[in-house]
Amino acid sequence: KTKPTQHSVRMLREAGLKPDFLICRADGPLEDATRRKLSQCCQVPFDCVLALYAMSNIDRAPLLLAEQDVGVSLCARLCLRNDDVVTPVLPLPDAAVGDACEARLGDWRMLADRKDLCTEEVLIAIVGKHGGSHDAYMSVWKALRHAGVEAHLHLEVLAVESADLEANVQFADARRFDTAWQRLRSASAVVLPGGFRDRSVEGRLRALHYCRTSHTPVLCIAAGFQLAVVEFARAELCLESAHSTEFDEATPHPVVVFMPEASAAVMGGTMRLGARTTHLLDEESLAFRLYGGRKAVQERHRHRHEVSAQFVPSLEGRGF
Repeated sequence: KTKPTQHSVRMLREAGLKPDFLICRADGPLEDATRRKLSQCCQVPFDCVLALYAMSNIDRAPLLLAEQDVGVSLCARLCLRNDDVVTPVLPLPDAAVGDACEARLGDWRMLADRKDLCTEEVLIAIVGKHGGSHDAYMSVWKALRHAGVEAHLHLEVLAVESADLEANVQFADARRFDTAWQRLRSASAVVLPGGFRDRSVEGRLRALHYCRTSHTPVLCIAAGFQLAVVEFARAELCLESAHSTEFDEATPHPVVVFMPEASAAVMGGTMRLGARTTHLLDEESLAFRLYGGRKAVQERHRHRHEVSAQFVPSLEGRGF
């Protein structure tokens, strides 16, 4: 059917926009008759009517566009010469430029091929303040998916709204509460990403307690790690009022505190940045194995809070 596309182009023209290319979603390659009809009805050159049909994974989309010479067409439309696109030491013939472009797509093709080989499925839950959108933790989503390819696993990432895990939701909206907990329990592992302010802190603490007691692997980042310390201190050190000063400045047991070298009054430019030495003391730990048996590693840090030194012996004494 070409009518929906024709209507879309007509609405574009009414808004004062004239399309140079039509990239059409479809179940399969477009027939020449369909492209010809779209070209005539939408006043777009035949060669600029392109198909972006369903592929085995989304990383094949750039490869599909490259097969239809989208890059060449774009350069022509933008009046870019070959030497504007590829800047060699010596002038290259067009064939050599094509080889260079293909070489740049080689890594992309390898990634797409590797994704197709990842058949074992693993469910990872991201517990946080999603607000109904995956964009809230997009960098975490992308990092997980690339890590999955490296581990030869097909990752299914589940968004779990941390506020829906809180006890009061069970009475306000039992269905939402049950759905959130079902998603969390179905996950093979959990990620608690960073975040600011104290909304849904209790929901994240409940998720952490479940992960720790059920031996579900959990990766805690920034505020997520702060809350992991809080949950452990409450459960294992019996400090029921333990908290981070970021969420409760008046807590009698501040297990996570504002960094002593930072200003509590000025927020801008006060994060600890750059590489810091991390000592991996437990040779039986997962971190020790992941870092290849190194006892000290340099990693980038970006945060304003740290575990209070006065509680470290007690936390370590209980196996944290």
